[in-house]
Amino acid sequence: MQKTLGNQHSNRPQENSETKWWRQWLCKIIFGLHHEKKQLFAEVGFSARPISQREIRKEVERRIEMLKQENIWGKTPQFPYRTEHNHNWIERRVNELATEEFGPRTEEETLKIVCVDKRKGLYEPNPELFLSEKLP
Repeated sequence: MQKTLGNQHSNRPQENSETKWWRQWLCKIIFGLHHEKKQLFAEVGFSARPISQREIRKEVERRIEMLKQENIWGKTPQFPYRTEHNHNWIERRVNELATEEFGPRTEEETLKIVCVDKRKGLYEPNPELFLSEKLP
C-alpha cells in the first residue's frame, strides 16, 4: 500500500516476520558499530559518535557479502531471508527502529535505539540502557 504525504511517498511493506527480523538485525548492527566506535574513540580521549545511515548500510552490505561467501545468507535459522533490499528500504527500517510503533524494546519497554538527528540520519543505542546497566 502506498501512502502519499505531500510530495513524499512511503511504500511501507506489510508487517511480517521478515521486516521484524531485519529490524532486530539492524539493531544488533547499530549496537556493534557503536561499541566499535566507542572503543576506538576512547583510545584518543573522545566519546562515541552516533552511527550514520551510510555506516549502517555499508555494514549491512559487508555482513551480507561475508555471509554469502560462507554460504550462510538465507540458509540458516539465524539468517533465514535471502532478500537483499535497496538502501531506501534499509533506511526506512532503521528509521522505524527509533519509533514507538516499531522500535525494538527491552523487557522494561525501553526503546533500544534512538534517533539523535533525523535530518542527518544519526542513530545510537538508547543512552538510558547504559545509565541503568541494562544491555539488550
